[in-house]
Amino acid sequence: MRLLINLFLLAISFLTFSCKTNSRKSFSISIEYSSPWAYPTKYNLTQNSIIVNGTEKRSDRHTKDVYKRLLTQAESDSIYNFLKSISYDTLKDSYQNPNFYDGTGIIIKINGQQLKSKKVLVYMCSTHMTDTLQNLMQRQVLNNKYKYENLCKDQ
Repeated sequence: MRLLINLFLLAISFLTFSCKTNSRKSFSISIEYSSPWAYPTKYNLTQNSIIVNGTEKRSDRHTKDVYKRLLTQAESDSIYNFLKSISYDTLKDSYQNPNFYDGTGIIIKINGQQLKSKKVLVYMCSTHMTDTLQNLMQRQVLNNKYKYENLCKDQ
């Protein structure tokens, strides 16, 4: 009977340890680019993958998932730790260039395990932190065809 109890405790310890070492911290970042002249493009980054939803060609009428890449455990941990280290929660709810507005906008949403939830609307302008978040997203896209170039950066 004592042997059975020891085996049971050993099995529970093993399962607990293996679950802790393989679990990823939950997070989600989405960045959606929209414009009255084009179909929206949305980037979704989670602890498991990066997905780009958009169109393959300008003539396409419907958006679909055009790019997907699974993240490694190390990539996921690195992104999560980066999000924990930056102060994105200090961003205002919206930013707008007072001199120009054409309907083009960016919506950034962040949430996750032990992360502060944040939603930011950006219209024809940029900040250091919004650029940092967009660059984080674009570094996860390995195919240049699906990267989004921020033409408002450095303004």
